[in-house]
Amino acid sequence: MTKLFLLFIMFATYSCSHFEKQSKVVDDKKSCFVLYDITEKKFVKVSDTANCFERYAAASTFKVPLAIMAFDSQVLKDENVVMKWEGQKGFLPSWDKDQNAKTWMTESVVWFSQKLTPKIGMKKIAEYLQGFRYGNEDMSGGITEAWLTSTPFSEKPIT
Repeated sequence: MTKLFLLFIMFATYSCSHFEKQSKVVDDKKSCFVLYDITEKKFVKVSDTANCFERYAAASTFKVPLAIMAFDSQVLKDENVVMKWEGQKGFLPSWDKDQNAKTWMTESVVWFSQKLTPKIGMKKIAEYLQGFRYGNEDMSGGITEAWLTSTPFSEKPIT
């Protein structure tokens, strides 16, 4: 569990350090960005709260909860576990090689996520997503594509 916490802290630290630069991009799109300061125990920034009431497919952000699922369920033992590239050209040239958890996160390698999800299993992923209340929690698009499909639904956010 310590590794999971450290992974989350690393992501949160990256998000905070790049927030000002990225906030201009977020503010120009139909989106919701929430930054919570765990030290101060308060929300620091919430952009366009109306959009925070809609839940969307997780898309690229799915790799963050997926990493927690993979480490928690021991599908990934550590960040150096390598998954072999099967030779299919990807969206980006940086995807076209063997990857580990570090490169998966930094390069947002979709095929790595698509190899992890069947190893975790649909039932377990659905349980995690329900517990996290992450994205739209809709896995109807299939175990290797669901987070890439867009099926929004509205719900009041957790307060």
